This record gives sequence, C-alpha cells and structure tokens, in this order.
Amino acid sequence: MQISRVLASKICYLFITMSLLTAGEVAAEGLPQSLTALLKNLNIPLDHVGLMVQKVGAATPFLALNKDKKYQPASVIKIVTAYSSLSLLGPNYSWLTSINGELDQQGQVVGDLVVEAQGDPLLTLENWTQLWRELYLLGIHEIHGNIIIHNDRYQIHYQDPDLFDHQGDRVYNLVPHPLTIDFDRFALNITPINHSIYVGSNFDWPNTVIVNEVKSVDIPCPHDPEEGIQVLTQQQGNQTKVHVTGEWPISCGIGQLSRRVWPNERVIEESIKQIWRHLGGKFDGKIVFNQTSKTLPTLVSSHSLPLFALIPLMDKFSNNVMARMIYLSVGSPDATKKTSYEQAEKNIREFLQAKGIDTRELIIKNGSGLSREASLSPQFLNSLLQVIWQDPLGHEVITSLPLMGSEGTLIKKQANLSEINKMYLKTGTLKSVKAIAGYVQTKKGQWYTVTCLINDNNAAASAPFIHALLDWIYLTQ
Repeated sequence: MQISRVLASKICYLFITMSLLTAGEVAAEGLPQSLTALLKNLNIPLDHVGLMVQKVGAATPFLALNKDKKYQPASVIKIVTAYSSLSLLGPNYSWLTSINGELDQQGQVVGDLVVEAQGDPLLTLENWTQLWRELYLLGIHEIHGNIIIHNDRYQIHYQDPDLFDHQGDRVYNLVPHPLTIDFDRFALNITPINHSIYVGSNFDWPNTVIVNEVKSVDIPCPHDPEEGIQVLTQQQGNQTKVHVTGEWPISCGIGQLSRRVWPNERVIEESIKQIWRHLGGKFDGKIVFNQTSKTLPTLVSSHSLPLFALIPLMDKFSNNVMARMIYLSVGSPDATKKTSYEQAEKNIREFLQAKGIDTRELIIKNGSGLSREASLSPQFLNSLLQVIWQDPLGHEVITSLPLMGSEGTLIKKQANLSEINKMYLKTGTLKSVKAIAGYVQTKKGQWYTVTCLINDNNAAASAPFIHALLDWIYLTQ
C-alpha cells in the first residue's frame, strides 16, 4: 500500500514531536527543549510567549515563562468576565425588558407607552415579538400616543465599529445598547435547491430588498463557507438594498450569515412597526428614544435567561456582544441604574483583590477581549484559574469553557486525539495574538491550570506549538 507524501510527512512530524515530548528534556526556562525548538521553527521568540502551568492546589507552578510580562489576551479575558459576573451578580441574575403604560376603563392605552431595557444579553427576535404579541392579547390593538424607548443605561462611547478591523458590519464588532434585539443583526438564510441558491431574511424587514447573486458550486464544503460570500448594503432613499454575491458549495446545505445593516435605533423602530402591523394593530404615533417620562405601570415584560445559562453561551461561542453586556451589568448590579465600562472594571478589580489576586497587570476595558488596550500577565491569569478551581461557583465557570474537540470554538478539527474531551479551554485570537487558558486533565487523572499567551506577528501560525504544549502536559504530568 502506498502512502502519500503529505501523509508520510505528517506521520514523521508526529513521531518526532511525540518522541521529544515523552523524552521530557527541559530547557532553562522550564520549557521542554522540543517546545523551545518548535517555537524557533515557527519564528516566534521566547520573550513573545507567556506561559504558566500549575497543578491545581499546588503551592507553585512547575512551568513559568515571562510570567510577569503584560500580554494582549484577546477573548481569554472572558474568563475574568464570567467569574466576576457570576460572583458579583449571582448565578440567577436576570434582566427585564418591559412595556409600560396606563389604560383607561375600556383597557385602551392612555398617552404614551414606555419600553424599559435593562440590558438582556440574549433578547432574541422571537422574544421581542412575543412581548408585543402579549400586549396585543391584552386587548390593546391601537396605540395613538408615542412609544418611548428608554435605551440609555450604558454610559459608554459608541465609536465607529469600523475602527477596530474595518469590518464594522460584522456582529462581533457591535457595541451594544441596553435594548439590543438579536444582536442588531440582519440574518441571511442561504438555501440550495436544485443547484440554485436562494437567499432570504429571517424577518420581513420593511423597505428592504435582497439582491441575490450567489452561485452554487459543486465542491466539498470548506471549514468556513461564509468566506466565499460578500454582502454589500446600499441605501437608496427609504429603501435598503442588500447585495449578496459569491459562491456557496451545495455540499454545505442550508446556512446563515449575519450582518449589521442598520444602526440600533432603526432596528428597534422597524421591528416594532412590522411586528405591530403583522399582529393587526394600529399605531399612529412616533417612536422616540430616551425622552424623559413618568413612572408607569408594567403591562407586559420579558425576563432574560438567568446568568448561569448565559455564561456558557458567551464562553463556548466567544460571543463579544454578550460579554460586553454582562460586563457592563457588573458596573451596576441594580439594573435600573446607569453603568459604564470604568465602573465595571473598578468593581471587578476590587472583587479580585479581595480574593487575594494581584490585579496590577490587569486592564479589562470592555470585558470581551476585542480591544488592543486590554492586557494581563500569565501570573494574573494563572492565579485567577487557581482561585476559580477552589470557588464553589468555579464549576459554573470551568464547564462554561469549550470542551476540547467537542464544543463551540474548539471543534474536533482543531484537536489532537490525546486532547479530546480532556481539557476545558478558552481561546483568544486577534491579529498578532493567540491565547489559550483553562484546565487540562492529564493521563494520570490530575488537573492542571494552563495559560499560554502569544503576542507576535507570527502568532497565527502558533497552533502546532499550542497543541504540542497541551499534549506534553497531558502525557507527562
């Protein structure tokens, strides 16, 4: 039987790597010579890598490299957001979205309706629609006053979303408002039928036309078929045209793309008008934002999922929008009060210091990791992971992290066989940043905390090193 050159080279690489790993030869820094050599081959200097590995409950780490140096953590910082929010807000913490108003003796609205938004991190379009349906089922079919949206709980700067990576239409770049419906996204459903590609929306948005120029191709489905699709939005008067072009492999089946087409206020306004129209209701007032109004009785309300159910969704899928909203809530646990990034960071810093964790090297910024200003040291992150392990709430944080090879951002294609289902790890990726942190169960059944932060122009190529490091921990400890 013949073996291809590619397969033979992979077998050779794995044999050499595993031989070096099991040899256990350790460099002066505490890193095995095999891993040091691998970094050199990847052209990543040692001083651009921060590492700490420690058995849970042990007094000291057995491996430490550049432990006090600051690194950009990318999404790994969500571990800070997860643990701090569960501790400071409580696992059962939830957010309320309500419609308030006064009714006359016939059950009809008197004056204006007021929508109060506390910052539900996962207010779906379905839940938002259901809220208005419940209002209609109360017997309220006509609204003659205005609908006032209280949407200013977050005291933050709403910068141009294009500034970070020039992809402002991507959902992950959204800087959220307290009332954020389905991440302010415009969902495009892609459906192959008889070698043609049909593109439709998840909602009947008013004055919106989808121009479908997507062609089908008969090739194997790639890892990320979305890369073959381009979406361009154009405004022509009151009409929005969404041009969708590119190629979609038939083998990928049905798919969905999400883009940000409109600003937050227009998403709210257009969704209310269309939902109320579909219900058969009449509305002849205006939708206004953040206008002062008197306190009114609650007519209908929607409670979010509890925090303990939201944290795994945030971590396993590395959802930046949810992370920002949860983080902001830590700034003011009283959901009726204003909050800011600065207040959230202050509260978290004080909490972690009370836990005995040195926070001098910590800068959180927005809680999601989507920032070039956020930074931390391997020593800080390792200390945090050790504290989480000992905390009664730690289980909620640990199991919220993706299970290697099985969940969320750690799909099977990214794992070696020895790593599958034995490691809870949070990843982080930005340009020139690669990070991973969490918990590894070794072959002997022992648990270790691991922190690996790489800030280098070649960080994108560091996956072989990270997997070799994880394999070494699993096999030798």
